Amino acid sequence: MRDLTDVSSLANANDGRLKSLLKITNAALFLMISVFIIQRQTTLGLAQPPWPAILALLLTGANLAYVRLGGPPNRCAWMSILILLLGLGLSGWNNGAYSGPTVLMSPLLPILATLLIGSSAGWLVAALTAFLLSVLYVAQANDLVNTNI
Repeated sequence: MRDLTDVSSLANANDGRLKSLLKITNAALFLMISVFIIQRQTTLGLAQPPWPAILALLLTGANLAYVRLGGPPNRCAWMSILILLLGLGLSGWNNGAYSGPTVLMSPLLPILATLLIGSSAGWLVAALTAFLLSVLYVAQANDLVNTNI
């Protein structure tokens, strides 16, 4: 009977650590996206704000609030990964795909998925990232993406 109690307390401790890691990850993403939006608007002075970055900022803020309010850590981790995949696709599309800096960050997605969720999630996110990068490559080869400014 004691072994089962130890296992459940270990699972609760792991959930607490994962929630702390998710809070830190989402807060860091929120801060980085905010700085990016401010820097881009002040430096380039574009007429249109970067709507994909604002969408990612809002989704990250909602995910941060959800994890702080006690949402399941596994669901919050998947939401973080999906927000990053969405950000990779949209920023790659808007910033010239392989001619822009966005693609350089793509290896981080499977690593983050493995750390937050597990190895099977890491393999799934690696496959999704490879598919997304191949779509961006075909789009760039056919001149369908915006040029990098």
